[in-house]
This record gives sequence, structure tokens and C-alpha cells, in this order.
Amino acid sequence: MTAGWSVVLRQEEAGRWLDLSVNAFILRHFDAMAGTQLPVRDVLRGLPDALRNELSGFIRIGQELCVLEWDLTECLNEFKTGYQLAENLTLKKFSVVYHTDNFNARVYKLIEDVEALLALLGGIDPERRSGKGEPSRRESVEQALKADSRHLILTLIRRFRERDSIKGAVEARNRFVHLYRRDEPDWRWGLFVPATRIREYETASDQSAVELRRMVDLPHVDDYADAQADRLLEVLREVQQFRDDLYGALLADLAVCVARQGKPTQLHFQWVLDLHEVWRELVKEAGGAGEQS
Repeated sequence: MTAGWSVVLRQEEAGRWLDLSVNAFILRHFDAMAGTQLPVRDVLRGLPDALRNELSGFIRIGQELCVLEWDLTECLNEFKTGYQLAENLTLKKFSVVYHTDNFNARVYKLIEDVEALLALLGGIDPERRSGKGEPSRRESVEQALKADSRHLILTLIRRFRERDSIKGAVEARNRFVHLYRRDEPDWRWGLFVPATRIREYETASDQSAVELRRMVDLPHVDDYADAQADRLLEVLREVQQFRDDLYGALLADLAVCVARQGKPTQLHFQWVLDLHEVWRELVKEAGGAGEQS
């Protein structure tokens, strides 16, 4: 019940988003990286302008993904705090709807950023809009992953998007956004303003608002809020698991590239092989612990 809610701590492992973005860049340009015996850090620092700018794009997305994961954690904590501090039933109901909106929007943005990162991995400009009759960015990214034999990565992103909890969050976000008229000036800025959302709450047709408006007893609203907090936590855990799965998949592909090289290059990139082996052991141990529990 709501009285037993606890704070959800941010995971420091969210920094893996940045690590995997750099690994994706190295994987994208591995041949160039393998052509020098300088330490990888020195190679990255000495990149020509075009590649340095490209690396900055990978890093920017990695940083955004890290922040988005932490934002999801804080949205969940704010959901709980706002609900518990609300002074009456109406404000409690609104707190559920408002903070869920914010959470779902960040899930949508996280998927967008992951697809942008995979676009860069496939040599696709994530900012370019598809022309009429052209494949969408998502289709282009999937084609590039197939062409580069990134089959595990393709499977991971597809499976993640189709998770019931993730799909539900994205669909809820889309319903929420469509409540607003896109021809109004600066419509995006008003999406997350409480005064705006509370006006919409009284007439909104989205499922959460309709269901909550029908509830008149505090215990029922408490139960709904408790279940919703569990749903948001499930989404957060799905995001964190996907982050680790994607990190492992990129690291595995990088290790395969290293293993195909001659002995001198393998020795130069021994850190990749060592890190991959350590990661495999960690995943194995985590799987064993999960089965025992």
C-alpha cells in the first residue's frame, strides 16, 4: 500500500549508456582504430574533425540516455511524494495522471535516443527526416543492422519495444500528446505544466483519467496509485535490463571484431576481450542468482 512506499534509488550503472555509446563508435570505425597501436584514449583524442564531431554525437546520446534513466527514477519518486502530500482526493488523482504522463514521455524519448544511437552505428544521420516514399528512420536502422549482421542488437530493440509495459507506456504517451492541438503556438511547452494538465484532466478521454474520475473512495484511489507505482517500477526495471543487454551485445560484437584480427591487434585490444569475459561471468552469475531466488 501507499504507506509502505519507499524511495527508488538511482543506479550508478546508468553510466553504461555512455560506455556503450563509445563502444558503438569504436565498433563503427574499428578498422581505423585497429590501424594504429596507440592507446584507444589517445586515438579518440586525436581524431580528425569529422570523426571527432561524430564521436561527440555518440557521446551526447549516451549522456542523454543516462540522464533519461535517472529521470525515470525521479519521476517515480515524485509520483509517490506528490501523491502522499496531496491534500485532497482530486489532487491525489491528478498527481497520478500528471507524473505518469511525465514518466511515459521519457520512456518514448529513451526509445528515440536508442534508435538514434543505432542509426549512428549504421552510418545513418539520425536527424535526417525521411522523404516521401523513403523508408522511415526505424526501417533504415533495422536494414542497416541486418546488413551489418547485428542480429542480436536488432532482436533486443524489437523485443524491448514490444514488451507489454514499454508498449503500454508509449501508447499512453501518444494518447496524451494527441490531447493537444499541434497548430497552437508553443504547444510542446505546455505539455507538462500542471495548470494545463489539470484542466485537461477534467475532460480527458485517456484511460487513466477516465478510470480515476470514476473513483470516489480514497481506499480505491490508494489501490489504483499503488498498482500504478508498481507498473512504473516495472517499466524502469525493463529499461535497466535493456541497457545491460544492449551493453553486452555491443561488447560481444566488438570482441568478435578483435578476435578476427592478427595477434598484435588482439594484444592491443586485449582490454575488450577481458571486459567481455568479465561481463559474461557477471551475467552468468546474475542468471544463477535469479534462478535460486
